[in-house]
Amino acid sequence: MSFVDAREIDLPAKIDTDICVVGAGAAGITLVRQLAATHRDICLIESGGFEPDSETQSLYDLECTGNPLRPDYMSRARYFGGSCNLWAGRSMRLTPLDFEPRDWVPHSGWP
Repeated sequence: MSFVDAREIDLPAKIDTDICVVGAGAAGITLVRQLAATHRDICLIESGGFEPDSETQSLYDLECTGNPLRPDYMSRARYFGGSCNLWAGRSMRLTPLDFEPRDWVPHSGWP
């Protein structure tokens, strides 16, 4: 496996590959690891580097017209590992609603 930083190559560049996966988050990395067993030429493309940087992260800057965003809160990450870098093993606590059957949600309610 090798890594190429597109910021360090002459553009326009052409990448010849059998399979291209876009996004080096949890899904992209998992998919590429499974596809590696196919012995095909696989390319994994990520918009960021190995560390967060403000220029790439600014691609998420937006105007919100609904509920206000938390100030200084990074909910998505554009670098190798994606938003998994933010989770730190955390997950939301379940609420009583999570255990209740709901007619409009198939297989809902605690089994």
